[in-house]
Amino acid sequence: MHSIIKSCFLCLSLSFSFFLFAKPLVVQKILNNETADLSHTLKKERGVLFFFKPDCPSCRAQVGELQCLEGRGELLAFGFSLQRRDIWVEAKKLKLARTFKENIFYADDETLKIFGIKNKLSPQVFTFSKGAVTKRFLGLIECNKILAELESTR
Repeated sequence: MHSIIKSCFLCLSLSFSFFLFAKPLVVQKILNNETADLSHTLKKERGVLFFFKPDCPSCRAQVGELQCLEGRGELLAFGFSLQRRDIWVEAKKLKLARTFKENIFYADDETLKIFGIKNKLSPQVFTFSKGAVTKRFLGLIECNKILAELESTR
């Protein structure tokens, strides 16, 4: 029974589309504590939003899967830490800095509310296209499935 629950958790994919940003999405960068309003960028572009905990083994594995986004200039990747602490060193260890560049932020309560994240289960990957979230993946997801979803939103 436990393995069935674990298998279901590993790749729960929720199909839905909702439009973001009735108000600005202002977040704080982990690297330098600067704030940034992502709403304008997300309304015009396509990519992924990755919600993670630095000490989560599944999150570490998900980072490896997300490295397939590197070198795809047309896709944006944003990371959001579900833990509020100085994690830049841990982010470098996870190789988040390589995939997400400086686009790693703290997921504050307002950000969690916008994306409907109530329980802070991780990892969670959202695909977005031109202001709409197109799919939410809960748990470890293969990169080819993420890319297929992004391709379908062209």
